[in-house]
Amino acid sequence: MNYVEFYKESTGLFFNSNVYDVHHINEDRKDNSIKNLVMIPKYIHSQYHILKNNLPSFGINTKVVSLIDMGNGHNSLYINSIVSFDECLKICNMWCDYKEFLLGRLPNIHRIYFDNNGIRIYSSEKENINGRT
Repeated sequence: MNYVEFYKESTGLFFNSNVYDVHHINEDRKDNSIKNLVMIPKYIHSQYHILKNNLPSFGINTKVVSLIDMGNGHNSLYINSIVSFDECLKICNMWCDYKEFLLGRLPNIHRIYFDNNGIRIYSSEKENINGRT
């Protein structure tokens, strides 16, 4: 059984694989344990990897002063990259919480629901949980 089918069977959730991916949390594609898998919207999955790969790499000896002295808009680039990645991580963590709900370990704190056809529906307050409007 592939990891997507394993995730569906373990969580009891049917979802459209054209809209959602199953991400390996520790990025080890050989580790298909349920603790290492999370379902997230495809666009978030893509965004996660793009943002993660484009994060500025700070050397171990980097000091705040060197960032301030860089000028030329580098500060904004670094800060915006980190903020964007942090926002993406918050959405990914929400989906991790949802998996814990499906496994009976947390309440449905983000009020995510799917209909019988595996289509995402919103709570009665019409909250847009995954960040899209």
